[in-house]
Amino acid sequence: MKEEMWEIKKQNNILKATCCNYKDSLRSQQKQVQDGEDKAENGMGESKLEELRNAKKQVKEKEKVKFSESKEEVVVRNKIQEKTKDTVI
Repeated sequence: MKEEMWEIKKQNNILKATCCNYKDSLRSQQKQVQDGEDKAENGMGESKLEELRNAKKQVKEKEKVKFSESKEEVVVRNKIQEKTKDTVI
């Protein structure tokens, strides 16, 4: 029984050490990614950032226009359906 407990504790310690190694590795990789993002953002000029922001705004505006057009299409389609129902009846 004591040997089994000792073996379990030994395996548990090995697992704990492995877990700590994975956590350290993950932290290191997260730091590298963050540093890379910071460098990319800082390396990108203010004019390039502004250009990207404007492009994003334009895409959003186009989506709004498409949405409003599709909303109007639904209203028109509903009116046509109502008129055709009245005509058929």
